[in-house]
Amino acid sequence: MCVEHLGEFGVHRRDEVGRQDACKEHVAAGFEMAHGEIERFWAEGVIGEFGWAELHGASLAMGMNAVVTFAATVNKVYSRGTRDRALLRVVIYTIMPGENTMAANGPVAAARAEGSGPTIWLAGEPDDLKEWMPLGIAGIVTNTVVLNQYAKKHGSVIKLIEEYLKITDKPVVMEIDGHSVEELLEVGKVFTDMSDQIILKIPCSVNGLKAFSILKEEGVETFCTTVFSLTQAAAVAQAGVDHILPFCEPVKEVGGDPTQLIRDCAQMFSGWQQRPFVMAALIRTVETAHAAFRDGADELVTMWTVYRDMMEHPLTDKWNKTFVDEWADMHESGLLEGVPVRSA
Repeated sequence: MCVEHLGEFGVHRRDEVGRQDACKEHVAAGFEMAHGEIERFWAEGVIGEFGWAELHGASLAMGMNAVVTFAATVNKVYSRGTRDRALLRVVIYTIMPGENTMAANGPVAAARAEGSGPTIWLAGEPDDLKEWMPLGIAGIVTNTVVLNQYAKKHGSVIKLIEEYLKITDKPVVMEIDGHSVEELLEVGKVFTDMSDQIILKIPCSVNGLKAFSILKEEGVETFCTTVFSLTQAAAVAQAGVDHILPFCEPVKEVGGDPTQLIRDCAQMFSGWQQRPFVMAALIRTVETAHAAFRDGADELVTMWTVYRDMMEHPLTDKWNKTFVDEWADMHESGLLEGVPVRSA
């Protein structure tokens, strides 16, 4: 067995067959000190509630120096005003040891391991979205078309975003635009300063490419919209975007396969550790939503009306009627005595 202690707290290297070993006393001391540091960072406000559980668990796999570096990185992220759980996970998966399965597979694999299926995001007027947001919806997504439409009702874009923030504590994706990188960054800051819930969505372009790279360095989560080719998806992914939005219905309107790019992205990004999420966008029908999920979309954004219609199916209606009729028959026959049945 070839083992070499490189530090006081059980830091070690692999032996020739890839196994790990270290002095148990040193490892135990390292864990104790690591947890002590986590508690100190927590007490001093270095980390917020989103970071506590993740840091506490991460310390089990780290020596003292790694924990200090890790917490300092999280502090840097928080100091920039970004408290998004997904971004914090990215920090954790980047720094935690490679033996950790989540770290080895990146944030998308981690989200799949933690979640219960592809996430659904909604677009629409705040009053219309309010009843749907508690039903497992991941967040709200805007574009300049809906912003222009709804801002006229609310008085301004900023007032509209304030209304979105009132109805949910989930992310609100704000689409911005501009004629230069500098303008995109300046406009984006107006909205990210409004709330930690705000995520920026920027159209696919050379200026957008540059903005994604800068925002990645600043720890700002981003969406890239108007993606119509695999080469665009590859380029913005390398620039550091977190979510790629292939447009579906516009491709269908010109005779193409609306979810071909979803399939292509799923194949291209398969196996990459820090791959972006692939979000099916401009979904106007249940049929296209079905195809997007089938073809591997990690996420989907649609209007709330399409989301409502996703729950409909002729056979569902038929069998629901069969079962409710049987229920009513039991009620009329007195077989549901003691059950608080209400008439339709």
